[in-house]
Amino acid sequence: MRVINTSKLLTLILVLIAAVFFLLAAPGALYAQNNGNGGNGDSGDKKPAPLESSDIEAIVNLMIKEYYDPLDAKTLTEGFVKGVDDYTKRKKIENPVAGLTASENLKQFSGIFADKIKAKGISQKDMQAYMYAGIRGMLKTFNNNECRFYRPGRYRQTLQESGYTEGGCGFFVDEKNKDTQSRWMVIETLQDLPADKQGIQSGDRLIAVNGKSVKELEFRQLTKEVRGPVGSKVILTIYRPALNKEIKVTVVRTFLGPNPKSLRYKILPGNIGYIKFRYLGERMNTSLEEIQDEFARKKVKKVIWDMRNSAGTMTGALDLAAGFAKENEVFAERLFKTGSESFKGTGDKDALKIKPDAVIMNRYTSASCAFVALVLDKYHKIPIIGQKMIWDGDDTKSYHLRDDSYFTMPYAYYKFNGGKLLKNGVVIEPTIAVEQIPLPPYQGGDKQLNKAAGN
Repeated sequence: MRVINTSKLLTLILVLIAAVFFLLAAPGALYAQNNGNGGNGDSGDKKPAPLESSDIEAIVNLMIKEYYDPLDAKTLTEGFVKGVDDYTKRKKIENPVAGLTASENLKQFSGIFADKIKAKGISQKDMQAYMYAGIRGMLKTFNNNECRFYRPGRYRQTLQESGYTEGGCGFFVDEKNKDTQSRWMVIETLQDLPADKQGIQSGDRLIAVNGKSVKELEFRQLTKEVRGPVGSKVILTIYRPALNKEIKVTVVRTFLGPNPKSLRYKILPGNIGYIKFRYLGERMNTSLEEIQDEFARKKVKKVIWDMRNSAGTMTGALDLAAGFAKENEVFAERLFKTGSESFKGTGDKDALKIKPDAVIMNRYTSASCAFVALVLDKYHKIPIIGQKMIWDGDDTKSYHLRDDSYFTMPYAYYKFNGGKLLKNGVVIEPTIAVEQIPLPPYQGGDKQLNKAAGN
């Protein structure tokens, strides 16, 4: 198995972000490849080969070894059985492994599966669909949104075969929920990228791509439609609620790097500085210092950080947050199955110049932004205004199988200073709750922003 350790990037982003970090090897059907930062994941001389029933044991053991919470073979094999059963019911076909039961004995379980497949005259090639269904079933037992399975071709198509020539538009949507009319909701655009330049806005609804309706598509299918060769054109049909009309926008796809520009700022009435975080990436301090210097020259009274509808990386969050924490004090830990990694504050005096007077958060605030808000609240009593968000900042890896299929699975989560565990599904509450719809246009005005401004 090839195990690829990837920085947690918000998977909602409809982009190709080819920053992949490669780590350790695992046995059996699993192989490792270390191509370094930005590697394309090519397995070298290894050619894809169909999965075998004996691979079930290696995959289960790998899941138990790597996932940060306790797992057991019986629960996972129960998931495998259910996954195959659900697949055959959905396809309205006979279940060839009916009667297969979960077991702690993985060799026995794999052997019975193989015997049942053989008894039905199913070839190794045709067996793959049942293996995939079983793997998906096992991943569902984790009850974690980061656990996903991808059939062969997904990885090579987006990285190796594309040769990094695939581009995107630079916007991200809610990948889990559509609106009441099955339209994809645009959460935000990335600064100075094609979608932003062509006027696509937070709150727009995506209806069609190149004239093809996307209402019935799954998220992965949507990304395939939106992405394409760098320099190629794509026509996006959007509905804009503020205008109550559909608009067609032609966008030229571009390469989207791993650390896009993020900050948009202005001075609001009342001489209040306002900074909107679209993406919290690395080395944010310099940009924030430049903005704060301009605010200081114009003698703004207070500064608001709007972290709603954002994306970002935990690497960027830890870097920014370190300056706000006390020097040499552990403000967070990353916890693995075994062991941990500590992050200490720098007590950077320059960081005090850029800290805001209030932070706004909502359900679409990224885990990276929510983390920085928590640090600001703990060390500087900066109020967090808005709505609760559900943490989705676990660190994940991609585990590549012998046939070039792969699955993703979290391998680490965070613990905040004070003991609060930050793992997928944990609720992060604001210090001052102000409810309103998460995406513009805001009926009756932006209540959260008004509260932060002191209105």
